[in-house]
Parts: sequence; structure tokens; C-alpha cells
Amino acid sequence: MSQADYDIADQSGLSFLAELNTTLDAILSNNSGATAPTTTTPYQWWADTTAGILKQRNAADDGWINILTLGSTVLETANNLSDLANAAAARTNLGIDISTFVLQDSDTGAANLPTGTTAQRPSVPAEGMFRRNSEIASLEEYDGTEWKVVGGTVEVSVSGTAVFTNVDNNIELTNIGDIGLEVGDVIQVSGSTDNDTEFTVEVITDADNVIVNAAHAGGTTTKSLVDETVSVTVTLLAKAKNASDSLGRGWCSPSRSSSVTYTNNTGRAFVVLWGVESSSSSGTFTIDGDVRGFIGASGFIGAATRWQSSLLIPNGSSWVSTRIDNLSEYR
Repeated sequence: MSQADYDIADQSGLSFLAELNTTLDAILSNNSGATAPTTTTPYQWWADTTAGILKQRNAADDGWINILTLGSTVLETANNLSDLANAAAARTNLGIDISTFVLQDSDTGAANLPTGTTAQRPSVPAEGMFRRNSEIASLEEYDGTEWKVVGGTVEVSVSGTAVFTNVDNNIELTNIGDIGLEVGDVIQVSGSTDNDTEFTVEVITDADNVIVNAAHAGGTTTKSLVDETVSVTVTLLAKAKNASDSLGRGWCSPSRSSSVTYTNNTGRAFVVLWGVESSSSSGTFTIDGDVRGFIGASGFIGAATRWQSSLLIPNGSSWVSTRIDNLSEYR
């Protein structure tokens, strides 16, 4: 055990050597002793042999901080790693910033996830980031391109003044695109006089605009929007993969031309009712390069003048018909 004042006086050789060795011993032993060193400086070590604790002088040089038990690796209570989750003083003493940590309330409890509004998302997100969006009351994950609601079984919604436009079946509503929507999802509109029903999202233009049931645009079908500006609530009712065939859909008769290739980009499969009016010429219906429908003179029986066939167009598939006399789509 040794302590020193670290002020080596001008003296003869043997006395100088003796004081130098005492000073070096103090350094080697962390100023060990039963009482505190008389000469102190900020951040100085003291092995307190009376208390059996290694201490460090604080930055103000007016007190000692307990660090660990001498002769062991056990931190003192105020600095114990096991107390980090609930001891602010311990974290401060160890210099650990837990603001970027995901903590748990107990081994069998729950994690305290980062929570905030849409505007509070990380400005430079990284793939795999996971958080709770308090604005839409849902968990969300960044997939490397965009934030998406995790799961999709919990309804999330947004409310505000919406503008419904018939000509392009567009719904304009602040943050409608930020409730975890994907192409093919079904939304429910509530609060409108003329547009209170379910729709299928086909285009997400931006955070404030979506196009629904595009083939119904400009029409008067059950899925054609009616021009209206009104306060509504829009709810994500079902993800595309979970939606029933009839949910958010209706029959329409969009303009289609023969020998023109069309692609299903709606996010869901839909049915086409293909019709030919007479047997004067044959016609084929091809999906992804394979003929799935054919009609010729032999296709008509007796006095029949119309032949119809229903065909399923998978999502992402392309189709073309060499002859279209009448055609309806359920989408």
C-alpha cells in the first residue's frame, strides 16, 4: 500500500530515488490506503482498503465515486450492469446512453419499441427497421423501399376531408397512403353521402392520393366514385392476400379492343366475362401466351347468337383477345 503527493522535491540522489520509488508504488497500487490521499486531482484512482472498494475522484475534485469491489469483477450497486434497465444513475456513471437501446420490462414481459408519428420516422431509414406508428396505431417495418404495416389483420384508419373524383376514381385525403396500403388492399370509406362502401386500391400515387377500382372511373357502377368533398374515415379493411373475391369489387364494362394486350396490375386476380355475338368469325382469348378461350362457328347451337365464357386473370398476367363483341370485368 502506498500513497504520495506526486510532487518530487529537489533533493540529493538517494532521497530523490526513495521518493521516486514511493511515487511509483502509489501509481502501481492505485493510491491504496486506509484513508484517502491528501493530494487529489480529478479522475484520480484510490484503492480504499478500509471499505474494500476501488474509487475514482469525480470531475469537480470534491468527492469519490465507488467503482468496484477490490479483488473482484463485481461493480458497485450504483454501477451494476444488472441495474441498467432501471437505474438512471448507474447508466450515467458508466457513461452509457440507452436512448438507442430497445429495452424490455421483464424477461417475460414486452419490449419497449420506438414509438412516434409518421412524421417522426427516421429521416434515413435502413432495411429491417421496426417501430410502432402512434398515428395509425400499428406496427410498421421498413422493407428497404418503404414503410409497411406489419401483419395487416388489425384495422388502421385515417380521417379528414377527402376529395372524391369520378373521372379517375381518385381519393385525395391527407396521409391516406401512409396507413400501410399496398396495391390490391381493400379500404372502407365511412362518413360519405355517396361513397360509403368498400373499394380496392389499384394505384398509390403518393401519401395523399390513391386510385381505386380504376376500370370503374368515369362510370356509374357501384365502384365508380361520385364527385364529393366531405369529412370521412378511410379504414384498411383487408390486405390483398386476405380479401375475399367479392370484397371491394363490382362488375364494369371497360373499353377493350381486340388484339390489344392488357395486364392485370390490380394486386388481385379478377374475372373477365368474354362474349362473342355471332359465328361469322372465330375468336381466341389468350392469357400469358396460352389460349384459354376459343369460339368458332361450331360454338353456336341452333338459333343462339351469343357465346360467353368466364376466365380468371391472375394478378400480373397479361391477356389478349382476337375478337371482343362484349366484355365485362369483375374488379
